[in-house]
Amino acid sequence: MNLKAFTLIELLVVVAIIGILAAVGVVAYNGYTKAAKVRATKANHTILLKSIAAKFQQCSISDSIEYNINGTKQTVSCSVSAYTHLINAANEIGAKNPWSDGNQYQANNDNFKPSKGQTNLSCSAQFTGSNKTCMLTTNSGDQDGTNYDLQDKITME
Repeated sequence: MNLKAFTLIELLVVVAIIGILAAVGVVAYNGYTKAAKVRATKANHTILLKSIAAKFQQCSISDSIEYNINGTKQTVSCSVSAYTHLINAANEIGAKNPWSDGNQYQANNDNFKPSKGQTNLSCSAQFTGSNKTCMLTTNSGDQDGTNYDLQDKITME
């Protein structure tokens, strides 16, 4: 009688190899997802910065700006506060926080310690020096234990 089969030792070796490969894959996957979340948070920060810069520039040649927020067009006078324009630009983009549920942008005039993946928006003269200057403070989640790692000021001319 000629029986051909795998031995118990051979099967255990195969199971052990699969387990090791799975463990390595999970660690690598977690690293990739963290890097993607950090890049997405930084990209959202940059998108808002460029968007509000364009809106502020548009105010130098026009009396009002049109925002498209969730399919609804809204016209805002350039004579209103920079903070109003910043909030409308953030709502127009509507970026989601890659680290948790909810929006990335948070109107917060006195807190420069955003949560992981969040961008706090402030145009308070107390903190920025002028009501026409806005500050975007973002915690990308790249450096654990820090309050923020991106901070930009932009001024409405």
